[in-house]
Formats: sequence, C-alpha cells, structure tokens
Amino acid sequence: MPNLYPFSKLETKLKLRGIKVYHDGGYRPIIKELSIDEQLYNIRFTYEGVIFTDANGREWLGFVYKKHFAFYKGGKNNSPRMHLCHCGVTDTWGKEAYMFANTLPITVYNSSDNDRPKQLTNIKMCGNCIPIRRNRGWLVYKDAKEYINYIKQHYKIEETRMVDYWGYTKDWWKVRKDYIQKHNYTCEVCGRRFNGVFLQSCLYVYHKDRELSNNNEANLQCLCVDCYMKAYLIWNNSVTDIKSQSLRAFFNGEIYYGYHHSKPKQLRLNF
Repeated sequence: MPNLYPFSKLETKLKLRGIKVYHDGGYRPIIKELSIDEQLYNIRFTYEGVIFTDANGREWLGFVYKKHFAFYKGGKNNSPRMHLCHCGVTDTWGKEAYMFANTLPITVYNSSDNDRPKQLTNIKMCGNCIPIRRNRGWLVYKDAKEYINYIKQHYKIEETRMVDYWGYTKDWWKVRKDYIQKHNYTCEVCGRRFNGVFLQSCLYVYHKDRELSNNNEANLQCLCVDCYMKAYLIWNNSVTDIKSQSLRAFFNGEIYYGYHHSKPKQLRLNF
C-alpha cells in the first residue's frame, strides 16, 4: 500500500490566503529540560515548529533553546535564540542540555558567569533558522512572543484543574448533584426515573470521554446503574464483584434491601 502524501505545505498556503486553520490539539504552558534521549526520539522539527511528544504520547508545540548560554563572549554581549529548525547553531543537539518551552518567561544559565540563572521575558528567533524556514515555505516569527501568540490562537488553551487521587475535580460532588437534579433524577438512556433519597443515590453521572476532570455538560450523562455498567462494559471488564451483582439484583427486583440500606454512601460508586 503506498504511503499517504503529507501535504506539508498546505497549511502555510491556506494561511497566506487568509484562511484560518484550527487544530484538534491543546495548549498548556510547558518549560522542560530535554534529556539526550528525548532530544533524539521525542522531538520533531516541523513546519509549525518543534513538536515534543511526552510520556503519555501527547504532542505539544513549542520551541527549543540552550539551557546554558554565554551572554558575554569574544568581547561582546550575546543573547540566546529561539530555535524552530535543526540549524547550524544546534549542532550540539543530542549532546548537551536543551530546553523545550511554549511560554514565557524562561530561565537561561549564564555560562560566562558561573552558570548564574537569568530570567528572560522574550528571545528573538535564531538567524540561522529564518532562511531555512523561508526556503521551505514555512512561517517565520520575529520572536518567542509572536510565536507563542500563534500557538494560542490556533490551539485550544487547556485549563489547569486540581483533581483528587481518582482524577475528579474538587467540586465534583456539587457538579454531580446539580446535573442529576437538572435531569429530574432520570436516566438519559432508558428513561427510568428514581424517587426517594436512597434510590437517587444509585444514579451516576458518566463522563463520555472518560476524562474525569472534564465536567463540561456536553461530556456528562445521567445514568442508572444498569446503563452506567453497560457504558463501561463492566460485564466484559473488571467489575464483576459482589457490589455490582447486588446492585443489578436490586434493580431487577430480586432483592430490596439486600445491599447495605443503612449505608447509602456505599452505593455511590465511581468506577
């Protein structure tokens, strides 16, 4: 089977015609020191910039710069640069410390002053990267601020959420309660309605994308225990214990108070 053509210059041509191009990926501020292995295997230089693939397989767009830089060399002052290409300046790529970033400010260690850290609010684009990108028909940026603005305009900015051990947000129980009330204690799949505090405690709020911190209403669904278990394919996967069997028996009318009626909190399962 022949390889698919990547159309690597298509996006650039569309943008030059004034057509906005959006991406499915997200933006999250990152500043990270790259190990030698990460430089060799987790970094790609592309028309959009530098793509870093993290340990979870997610890709992030940004730029690279040298962690250690001589601000004073050869009798003149120098400034570190933002690199978006594998140019002549990065000939030590895979041999010394480089940083990946998509936010400002950044910290660079001044090798001409005993590696004293220096915080920079902006850096210009590398002079060697500019002609390489122009020759390839890729966009050129004046500095890191301009490039970061490009990323933020074309990628959805992800919120930083505080979550508990299980991955739920701090306000999850309130979100859950409000969502169930909004749907009148009714399962959105089978239409079964639950009356009474005890039965209502058996309702679940299901995250469609299984990202427990994503409480957007479009991602939530109010389900009875039976539909909830089907959604998670419980019978084919991990939850086949007494708890799930008892709850199923309860809703099938086989038992009425067979599972800890005096402890309703135990019915609030979060698989």
